[in-house]
Amino acid sequence: MAFLSSQENAKFGNNEVFFMQRTWILASSSPERKRLLSEILPKFQCISPDVDEVHEPGNNPPLWVPQTNAHLKASFVAEQFPDAWVIGADTVAIFGSIVFNKPKDLADARRTLQLLSGKTHSAVTGLAIVCKTANFRYVTTVETKVTFDPIDDTFISRYLEEVKPLKSAGSYTIRHPLTQTFVHLEGSQSNVSGFPTEAFREILKTLPQE
Repeated sequence: MAFLSSQENAKFGNNEVFFMQRTWILASSSPERKRLLSEILPKFQCISPDVDEVHEPGNNPPLWVPQTNAHLKASFVAEQFPDAWVIGADTVAIFGSIVFNKPKDLADARRTLQLLSGKTHSAVTGLAIVCKTANFRYVTTVETKVTFDPIDDTFISRYLEEVKPLKSAGSYTIRHPLTQTFVHLEGSQSNVSGFPTEAFREILKTLPQE
């Protein structure tokens, strides 16, 4: 597994051991988030948080949804493991004031794809790091602009049949080959997949080393 490049280690003060000695927990059961985080951290646990996620922003801006959910997930696990550094993440699609979570069913996915067809929206991941013992809490959001080519109902029916994107916010799975035929990104692909690896590497460089 990859951890930090020699160049990155120089920026960390060559203190890779410091980060490896910490107990890291990913507050998620997502195989994709686990895959992405393993590109950075050589060792961590995955624990699924039992939280009631928010789905609508109410009077808050749309970014409040993924920020809140990421913090809820990390905080829940951190209560059980106060010495651990717990990572929470939550990804949504945002178009205007509308927040798209995972579709309820294929009919819901169809409606979402019809609305996003030919338009640009944002894939946003809320990212939280919590360590109770260190009294450390960090919450941010990472945004990727996503543009759909126009897609008709025939294509959407094919897409739903082949991809079945019921586990993906916005009703599309970015790594699927069929998605690549009509989706264009401005920003991080890993962010759209559910965990912004580039942003997390930068955050690691700012963490306290005590």
